[in-house]
Amino acid sequence: MAKRMTLTPLGALVGGLLGAVIRPLTVYLYAGHVLSGSESNVILGISAGLGFLVGMISGAFTRPVIGVTLGGLGAITTYGVTVVPLTFCFCLTSLNHGFQGDPPPLWLITLTGMICGCCGGLVELLTGRSQPGSPSAESVGQQTSNNSSESV
Repeated sequence: MAKRMTLTPLGALVGGLLGAVIRPLTVYLYAGHVLSGSESNVILGISAGLGFLVGMISGAFTRPVIGVTLGGLGAITTYGVTVVPLTFCFCLTSLNHGFQGDPPPLWLITLTGMICGCCGGLVELLTGRSQPGSPSAESVGQQTSNNSSESV
């Protein structure tokens, strides 16, 4: 019997909240000194929303490896979708005050998504919670051992 992949609300919530904090913090520490007040609010607000979204999606899986993979891919995707237009817009609007900031490197943003996915999956594994109606890891292990002993 194959294991069913389960999605968990606690892992999604932990991953989402972690993403909503880690991603904007990373952006602020890397480029916050260059941004003005209004630019900073826009960038950090968008970054928090995207971090929450990526963290919720990647943290919902009970397998940390899947969460890390989805978190990294989600972070790369949201980085590409937001950095190019935002950089272009801020370059156009900041010509008068000489915007000199660079976005955080791709590897750093990817790492934030991977951390969120891993932590969401680990929370579910450590608490031992599972969705109602889905088999727990212990019952799947017992069924597997029973099937292998019967086939011998």
